[in-house]
Amino acid sequence: MVNYREWIIFIAAFIWLALYFFYVPLLLINIARSKHWVLCPALIEELSISSYIGTGPALLGSSGSPKKIKVKYRYEYQGSIFYGHMVSVLDGWLFSNYNSKLYENLKKAHENKQHIQVFVNPVRPSMSLIDRYFDSLDIGMATLFTIFCCGAIYFLWS
Repeated sequence: MVNYREWIIFIAAFIWLALYFFYVPLLLINIARSKHWVLCPALIEELSISSYIGTGPALLGSSGSPKKIKVKYRYEYQGSIFYGHMVSVLDGWLFSNYNSKLYENLKKAHENKQHIQVFVNPVRPSMSLIDRYFDSLDIGMATLFTIFCCGAIYFLWS
């Protein structure tokens, strides 16, 4: 007789592993690509927090529900004006409060009409991001969960 519970756990763990081994290298590649991007001053035009839908830097709201930082900023690079919305290379991880701190800093700069520094791709100046930092705690927690998934797969497979 087929035990559906074991198969559901096995499939869920396998999906997590596939996502992990796809997402983490992609994250590291994006960080490496942005290493040679140049800093450029930018002015935040819009800043808000919305319900967490899709991908993007996330933080926990006061109700505990996930939220997403939404930003629109304007920068000038080599005489041309560009608009950006990308906050970070890290998409939607909730393990640390780093995004909360980042939002507070952006909010302060927006309220005081202060310029922020953004990283601009010199090859494609329309590509920019505010922060290329990632919290190693995020990767560590994802790695621990991945090890747990490997254990679940091994346990269910044997």
